[in-house]
Amino acid sequence: MERLTVESILHFGSEMAFADASTYTCIINLDKSKKDKVHFKKVTPMEINNPFDWDYILYENLSNNNWDLQSQKVFDTIDKMKKQPHSVNDVFDRIFQGIASGGDKLFTLEFISNNGETGLFFSAILNKVVEIEFRILKPFVKSNQISKYEYIKNSLFTLFLYKIIEGKAVPLKFKL
Repeated sequence: MERLTVESILHFGSEMAFADASTYTCIINLDKSKKDKVHFKKVTPMEINNPFDWDYILYENLSNNNWDLQSQKVFDTIDKMKKQPHSVNDVFDRIFQGIASGGDKLFTLEFISNNGETGLFFSAILNKVVEIEFRILKPFVKSNQISKYEYIKNSLFTLFLYKIIEGKAVPLKFKL
């Protein structure tokens, strides 16, 4: 039996290539020479005649059990991230959706200075500096504060008037 190598895969995903058949369809080109990478592209059946650039992945990143066809650039980026000394899990505690208050001006405070258990913060809604206890604040970052090669400088806080008890947020009680 002659051994062939997959040269390229043109796949249509879940797009219907044939009107009468619900099937996952692809076009596979085989070659007799040994290849170091597989070229692939996902297109719709209507785009098959349009010019496109092939993605590729190295054969060494594929196994007998799984062919996860993702761009080699994506694979290299994920591999590079896995080699970093810290993961997102190491740096952040309990990531979730984030702030969805619709009241950024009300709940967002910009850090100015530390006074021990309290801090000075600028409140945009009040347009003045206020002193607030750190115990009712949580730090956060916005996407525009994150840059590729720069250390994240945390300067924003939000009011968090809860304490976590057995994994649930319970409102803080205040005496007025």
